[in-house]
Amino acid sequence: MSCITIGSERDGGFAQYVAAPADETFAVSCDWSDAELASTPCAYSTAENLLHRLGVGKERILISGASGGVGSAAVQLAKRRGAYVIAVASSAKHEAVKALGADETVDRHDDT
Repeated sequence: MSCITIGSERDGGFAQYVAAPADETFAVSCDWSDAELASTPCAYSTAENLLHRLGVGKERILISGASGGVGSAAVQLAKRRGAYVIAVASSAKHEAVKALGADETVDRHDDT
């Protein structure tokens, strides 16, 4: 099964209006803000597409930029696949990245 994402394989990721197949469109009812909802397809679909294309499963994976939007989404999605996640981020963000599910952290300034 292929992963097709609006904004990646299809145009319209930031359009005011976009057409999508009805069977792939779902109503969202939650207490998230519009900004929180809007960030989900940007960061999570990018991370999902990368993990899907790589076939990530129960293995060790290194995620650089793990404290950013796509990186933090990748940490969470990789953990859901059963991966052992090593996250690269600044030391000030290690606890936050671990809270997302990272098993280990590496300081992005560490050159050893």
